[in-house]
Amino acid sequence: MANNSFFGVGCFHFWPAGKAPFIFEMERYISDLRAALESVPAISNIQIDFDEETPSFQIENDLTELSDGEDFLPVPAFLEIRFDIYIPFRIQQVLASDYTPEDTLSESFRVNIQYAYDAPVCFVEPLNPTGVASASDAVQVVREYLNQQINSLGKAVRFDSIGPSPFHADFSLHSRPNADYRGFQVEHDRNRGYDKIRFFFSEHEFESVDSAKEELFSNLTDELGLYYQLMLSRAKGIHEWEKIENVLSKLFDAWGKRSLRQRFANVFLQGWYINKLITAIVSLEADQLFRKNSVDERYRSIYSKNEQTFIPYFIDNGIKELSPYPTKQISDLALFLEGRRSRALELLVVLLASLTGGVAGSLFTILLAKNH
Repeated sequence: MANNSFFGVGCFHFWPAGKAPFIFEMERYISDLRAALESVPAISNIQIDFDEETPSFQIENDLTELSDGEDFLPVPAFLEIRFDIYIPFRIQQVLASDYTPEDTLSESFRVNIQYAYDAPVCFVEPLNPTGVASASDAVQVVREYLNQQINSLGKAVRFDSIGPSPFHADFSLHSRPNADYRGFQVEHDRNRGYDKIRFFFSEHEFESVDSAKEELFSNLTDELGLYYQLMLSRAKGIHEWEKIENVLSKLFDAWGKRSLRQRFANVFLQGWYINKLITAIVSLEADQLFRKNSVDERYRSIYSKNEQTFIPYFIDNGIKELSPYPTKQISDLALFLEGRRSRALELLVVLLASLTGGVAGSLFTILLAKNH
């Protein structure tokens, strides 16, 4: 019986692939998910446990991607997806690199997706590796294989993931036969590439590596879920900021017209872009504030308890990466440009009034001349 296990971590999710608007029903979703997985010959031992009382709800807009920072749907109170997958070495080389089989050291993998409060967390374990496996490479191989197999055939579910998947660490779990302690002891080696994180358990507390692994996965899920919520928040910020940059670019383009006719023609277009820019800024600021409050609350919830935690180093770094965007400077610029546009609009009104008055005066003079 093996007394150790190697595993990598990612964030995998299966979206319902319906065309909005539609009513989401959990049992239908699970049935579609199971059918999609069963349609792939390399996947076996499928087990799906879920909260059968999850209420149905209306989905109004088309679902996008995790890389856009969109929150995952469904958001179940409980959902765990487990299956085994067989990926021959020759396929691994196509999906990743020629050297991947030397890292995974296995053609069979066990996938366990657990839905934490904040985000889905996926554990990928090479089965019976021939040595010390690099499980982060296993995550990459499984990710690419699922993307290829699930998303290429128009199934009722759509596979998705968000980076870093793999998580930037190779994990392993080991037994200590003569030790007697509760919980897990942890060794964390920080490297330039992927960190090495080793967990050790006492055989006095866990009768097998499988029972220890089940407990460890359960303990890790909340922290990893928070980490991937941070990655979703970062992706959402990047996506929304790109919208602001796009509007700003169009605004500058409209502002840069040189001829007097083009400038007057763009006065109203500039106002539309400025309003759109301010709306996008407010949306980004509101989303960042909401997510920050949510992250702060979850951080306190996880780390204020008198319970063992394992990856605060990654969580703290993830929070640092949520740097604020220069929305105040862009707002000030928008207000400045609106001031200039307003003055240009006033000049346009004065000019039109003068032209209208001149034309009216000329017509009135002509009419008087004809009457005499």
